[in-house]
Amino acid sequence: LKNAEKALKSGDAQGAITILKDAESLIGSAKETEQAQYYFVSGNAYLKLAEKSVEAGKNLSFAAENYKKLIDIEKASGKQKYSTQAASSITEIKGKLINAAIADTQTDKHAEGAKKLYDAYLLDKNDTINLYYAASTYVNAKDYDAALAAYDELKKVNYSGKGTTYTAISKTSG
Repeated sequence: LKNAEKALKSGDAQGAITILKDAESLIGSAKETEQAQYYFVSGNAYLKLAEKSVEAGKNLSFAAENYKKLIDIEKASGKQKYSTQAASSITEIKGKLINAAIADTQTDKHAEGAKKLYDAYLLDKNDTINLYYAASTYVNAKDYDAALAAYDELKKVNYSGKGTTYTAISKTSG
């Protein structure tokens, strides 16, 4: 873990991932604190790769998966060393996935955009609008099976599309 952290700090995210993959078989039997550190470093490494535009969509998803595992481990152990930063990174990843999906759909890469929107939904299942957009983008990509699965999931969560919009008006300026 220390070597992977050093590699990451020196800017070698791919090297850090390689080191972590070598240690992956040992993580299952490691202490919870070491498991949390492993997933934190791994999430950071995948996020760095995505920021360098190396398979951005895939690496953003891998980073989010690692951060989620980290949060689950720390929640179970009751010790929260990395969870706050991981939750912040997940929010950042969600925004990046949505922006990347918009860029994909503007260049007629509907299948890639739909996948990113679905991944954004998986990061926050309360934000069902991303699932709706993923479903309609799958239709644009002519991937009707994936679209149907997304629409079925929307039906299961009773998605109606209705929402509440709040508007604030300044008392001083009207």
